[in-house]
Amino acid sequence: MRFSPVRLILTLLVLVPISPRADISQCYLIEAGNSQAVDVHGDWMLGGLGRYLLVVDVSDGSEPTRLASEYVSGGISAIEWVGDRAYVASGYGLLIYDVSNPLDPEMLGEELSASASDVAVVGDVAYVTRSTTGFRSVDVSNPSNPIVVGVGTAQGWPRGIRAVGTFAYVSGFMGDLAIMDLSNPATPTQVGFHAIWGDGWDLDVVDTLAYVPGSGGLAIIDVSNPAAPMELGRYEDFSLYSPRCVAVVGDYAYLCDQAYTFAVVDISDPSTPLLVTQIDDIGANAIAKRGSQVFTANVGSSFTVRSIADPTNPSVEGSVHGLSRSYAIALQDRVLYAGTDVNAATIDVQSPHDPAFLGYADGYGIFSALYPSGSRLYAGRSDPYFDGNLGGLSIFDIGDPTSPDELSYVFNLDSAYDVEARGSYAYVLGFFQGHKIRIHDITNEAIPAEVSTINLSPVAENFDLSGSLLLVANQANDLGIYDVTNPPTPVLRSTFTATEDARDVCVIGEAAFVADRAVGLIVVDLSDPDLPVEIGRLANVGQPDYIVAKNPYVVLCGSDPLLRVVDVSTPEAPTLVDSFQTGGSYEIAVEGSTIATITRPDASIAILNAPILNVVSHIAGNVSSNLSLSAHPNPFNPSTTITIVVPTRRFVELDIFDLAGRYVCALVEADMPGGMHLVTWDGRDAAGSIVASGVYFCRLRAGGEVLSRKLVLLK
Repeated sequence: MRFSPVRLILTLLVLVPISPRADISQCYLIEAGNSQAVDVHGDWMLGGLGRYLLVVDVSDGSEPTRLASEYVSGGISAIEWVGDRAYVASGYGLLIYDVSNPLDPEMLGEELSASASDVAVVGDVAYVTRSTTGFRSVDVSNPSNPIVVGVGTAQGWPRGIRAVGTFAYVSGFMGDLAIMDLSNPATPTQVGFHAIWGDGWDLDVVDTLAYVPGSGGLAIIDVSNPAAPMELGRYEDFSLYSPRCVAVVGDYAYLCDQAYTFAVVDISDPSTPLLVTQIDDIGANAIAKRGSQVFTANVGSSFTVRSIADPTNPSVEGSVHGLSRSYAIALQDRVLYAGTDVNAATIDVQSPHDPAFLGYADGYGIFSALYPSGSRLYAGRSDPYFDGNLGGLSIFDIGDPTSPDELSYVFNLDSAYDVEARGSYAYVLGFFQGHKIRIHDITNEAIPAEVSTINLSPVAENFDLSGSLLLVANQANDLGIYDVTNPPTPVLRSTFTATEDARDVCVIGEAAFVADRAVGLIVVDLSDPDLPVEIGRLANVGQPDYIVAKNPYVVLCGSDPLLRVVDVSTPEAPTLVDSFQTGGSYEIAVEGSTIATITRPDASIAILNAPILNVVSHIAGNVSSNLSLSAHPNPFNPSTTITIVVPTRRFVELDIFDLAGRYVCALVEADMPGGMHLVTWDGRDAAGSIVASGVYFCRLRAGGEVLSRKLVLLK
């Protein structure tokens, strides 16, 4: 049912559509993993990113757009797209998807007798390699029930495979080329073999020539006689580090290694292949071709479209980014900072349903803790092997988040777990031969100086700073409360010992909220830091490992499948108000109504919208006997605070509509006590996107009463 603006105003929104519930919803999942596979078909690209099959619109190579993803058990090592089906080689075996509608890939069947390294399809048979056991033929005529119909042995630990006619060409780990006769899929038989060099991964076959990359270059093999393959020529360049993939287009071979090299080789004379150009920008694990373009699954977690219209000058048209494994996240000014095992990515989440990668803060090692503050990003670093060689603190200038600039790096042996900064000091909690917090004077950002150390016992991974207090969640059985009025000489004020397995802590006002894996949520009164007292507790919130404050709420997550939002406006009686199924989370960051969390087990990042977080405060006291609704500022840009006065406890719904009566978003749908409540609307719709300037209406429904107010958003 639709309404005119006039009807909408005259009836005070009594006759309006029923608003949807304002529960937490997922806006986007930033998949994590290594880019290992790629194939392209028409206007679409399929990419293998860790355990995710990505669907990307590449109709415009300069703006590749990720449109869908599908979780794939076992990870993806190769993709073969044939007609309406995608054949995926995974760590568990062969998976078959219907991709007739690329926006909604549907699993048809799977063959899981062994893991798969690569796959090639001829007719109704898929030929699958596995490095340790060779080669198998799978009947895929009934894709819902693929059946192994033959097993063969390809010499040299087979990896890559290409099938042409009745022959399969297989590259091996030892750098060999094996040729298999497929005339009888039940008995695939090796008929030819040629030893080339070590560490072979991929190959391409065009007409009667096979192009095989390996350690140090590219070999060109004449396979016109499958029983006697003969090497015609080879391009050797031992500066190439283990070339992983090759694509041949016309008279050129495009060769990628794992050490940031993209090479173009002229193969017009197979006996003397010549280097045309070499670009040192990014390495790749897989490559696919389409006309005058090649698509690479890059080392790390991205995919690139390159134009090869001019083979002497291949150029990047566009890229699609994922993340390698995420370790830390933070939110500031609608920018998400994601710490991975190779860098810290900066991601624009102005539109949570369509995040855009901005840039990277680079540095070797894991970015395991992040704290943005104004134009600075403080990054706790850890060694990727956790043996205490590359820990420490980095400070980045993020005034331009598209190009973070490292100002300094303080090396120490600790693997960092948490980091914060206040004033002229940065605090880093880490571990190497014991847990400790190192306090650094950052007055001179180019040369931060360690001024003191707090040794912790036995295990601690998270802390929070509140004014002059530093609170540490110790996993044994206590909450340590330190006075850091003078950071060079921190003083232990007291220890709260009523916890059992404290994992994290945050502070709102004079209350500390402790995520205790054994107990749940514990609330501690800090009005006298020397005598902390428990004043509240909430069980049945899973086994929380992390907690973040968003006054008057805290958000908890951990190994439990649910992320939870708890109302702590009355600290003595914390109340669970919302939850969302994540499957378990490692970290949380909150800004406005946006929640970012690192999901288990693959360390992807889920971006959530939690409308309940728009309720910023509850003010008790004398309450009017009338329901009331107002907003200030109004007109506004970019946000306004909506004030609700509820005479008595009621179920309250606060929704936003545009001038035509169309639903925009739900700000509140919750049971509220009597009193004044302040709610923020940041000018975004239910999808998290910024709405256009113009006239809007907020509608309040409570206890059978309905009020509305006009809001004007200016740009």
